[in-house]
Amino acid sequence: MSSAPANGKAAQAMGPGGRVTPGGSVDKKGASVDKPGVSVDKKGAKGAAAAGGSKLKKPITPEQRHQLMIVGIAAVVVLGVGYAIYAYFDYSRSKNAPPRLDAPTLTIAQFVATPKFDQLPFNRQMLLMKELAGKRKELEAQFKEGKLTKEQLEDALAVGWLGNQFKHIDEYFSLGEIDRKNKLDKMIDHQLVENVNEPKDEISKDKTKVKSLIERFPDQHRREYDTYRKALKTREKERAQEQKAAARAAKATSRPTTRPGERPDTKAAPAATTPAPQKKP
Repeated sequence: MSSAPANGKAAQAMGPGGRVTPGGSVDKKGASVDKPGVSVDKKGAKGAAAAGGSKLKKPITPEQRHQLMIVGIAAVVVLGVGYAIYAYFDYSRSKNAPPRLDAPTLTIAQFVATPKFDQLPFNRQMLLMKELAGKRKELEAQFKEGKLTKEQLEDALAVGWLGNQFKHIDEYFSLGEIDRKNKLDKMIDHQLVENVNEPKDEISKDKTKVKSLIERFPDQHRREYDTYRKALKTREKERAQEQKAAARAAKATSRPTTRPGERPDTKAAPAATTPAPQKKP
């Protein structure tokens, strides 16, 4: 009759050579010992490892690669835009920054007379040119008040004149052929009025600055400028010829129909007739 051990522990198995294996079991041959609660399935472990490895090493599909490329490009674009915004505001805060487009006319006029204006990109220059377009009277008033020097006024007038040309060019190329002709006629009429009313001693634009700026125009803007100016000159010649032809026609219609020295109310005398010879009785 068997009884449980006094200490309440499980029975201990005797191993080979009299060694005790706690809580273990000895197979019949005494060659292996299995610990309770521990089982190792080598085939199962290898299978699990192989399954996990195959999952991690699964190749990326072309669609996934395309998505990753799009995400990468989007990230680069976002970073580039952020840097551009930062650089713009940082440059605007610097001392060498060009004036804002909503800056006072005096500030822009003073800036365009400096070498810093010549170093600006063309698109930025064109915006400042258009800001000074049509502000001749304001610039002249500031000159008379001593806020602008003669050289600054001449440079500002040159830049403003080019700004006017760009506005006319934009409108000219947006019109049809007939409307372009009318546009040129309006420009010529306006210029004729300005030439009559402009005082001879008035300060004019610096033509040297105008030429230097035109020489640095990008190709497309240079072609548009040359095309517009050529069309304007061609139309001026056409109008001059039309005026001469009209003057000749008016002169021809007002020419008298009678010869010089002849009175219009004089009637032609009847032709003299030779009397017939009388017969002798």
